[in-house]
Amino acid sequence: MQIRWLIRRDMDEVVGIDESNGDYDTEDGILKRLGRTDTIGIVYDDGTDIVGYAVYQLGQAWIKIQLLAVGEDDKRQGIGSELLECIKNKLSPDRRKWIRIAVDEYNLAAQLFLRSNGFVCVGHGDELVFEYALSVRESKPR
Repeated sequence: MQIRWLIRRDMDEVVGIDESNGDYDTEDGILKRLGRTDTIGIVYDDGTDIVGYAVYQLGQAWIKIQLLAVGEDDKRQGIGSELLECIKNKLSPDRRKWIRIAVDEYNLAAQLFLRSNGFVCVGHGDELVFEYALSVRESKPR
């Protein structure tokens, strides 16, 4: 099992993960996001299949998660939390200090998942906005 960069040959499995969750991001839509120089895709590879993925954008002081999904059959096994942890490891007291993600207000499972991973709801509109901020305790040098 490993988390690695998302590459073009992973796209069929990534789109399949979206379809298994009832989302319908197309390969072109995902590739368009990844075409930006500030956007990165990662996958969770279990050695046989891609079972989860994330696409996130890097700003000067923040990270915005654009897409995060785990295959329907692979949920509740810590895969999403490991993907989030990989992204959290990109935070730094000198540079990027917070992560933001928006979820549908009716997606209770996603809201509970984010809360269990340290995210806090900081706003709402069409979607709920969750944020994870590097705490003072975490940012002190060791």
